[in-house]
Amino acid sequence: MDIIYTLAPKIPDKEIYTYEEISQPWRRMVREGRKMVRLPTLGVGRTVGFCGTTHFNPDMLAMMPDQLEAYETDKTIGSGIQRLQEVASYVSDTVACTMVDIAQEWTKTCEVFNKDKNVCALGWGDAAHRDKTKFNGHKTHGYGDCIDLRPIRKGNLNDWYRKNSNLPNVNVFLRRGAFKTWPISHTDDFYDRDLTRKLLHLLKEKGGENIVFFDPGMEGDSKSKKEKMPAYKSHDSHRSHIHVCFKENKANRERCKNFRYDRAICGPPIY
Repeated sequence: MDIIYTLAPKIPDKEIYTYEEISQPWRRMVREGRKMVRLPTLGVGRTVGFCGTTHFNPDMLAMMPDQLEAYETDKTIGSGIQRLQEVASYVSDTVACTMVDIAQEWTKTCEVFNKDKNVCALGWGDAAHRDKTKFNGHKTHGYGDCIDLRPIRKGNLNDWYRKNSNLPNVNVFLRRGAFKTWPISHTDDFYDRDLTRKLLHLLKEKGGENIVFFDPGMEGDSKSKKEKMPAYKSHDSHRSHIHVCFKENKANRERCKNFRYDRAICGPPIY
């Protein structure tokens, strides 16, 4: 199949946008028949995402050549690590719209529950591959309706660096925003169970399905009736990330139709 290239149109300079307005430039390069858009990323290592989010994969794999093959594609998308990082950023329109909606809502939530937005920023990655229906062990990410998110972390960069300064290539990873994107699980000192629980509830409220995560402590809180249990399937293969899908259905389409991107919350749209 041929790659379809389109010139990115200029986004209007205003305060409130529809999803259609912000997403037109995201359709710049897709394979015919895949019917997906590429979530935008910027910066060194392509870790800067939309509305304050960070893109985490395959950034951590950059130093692991034996794992890079899963992200390979033809060379027309770019070169080197940038090409690899962009290639797993493809999603359906429903997922793209819903993820921006969630990020915008989370930014407001983050202001309330945690003053440091760098700490509670959403990290996402391993969406769908531009070409492959299966990659890096993923069997349910083939058509753009599922995506992975990191659990939420607490603390600050200095504390994290002191604890992890002995890790190989840590300074390289730090330049790529690794504090926000480094894998984290319920056993990590920097894991924030309360904010992760709030995120899981938000994913469900926004139409999330097939949510998979692993945190025995969160499940224990629910059994003791200390906290309301989020709706997710527990699987120990998902210690470091949350898997969620947003299906193409009437409720999600209506939610996206009514969504409005607020520049005062998310900043200028990127592409």
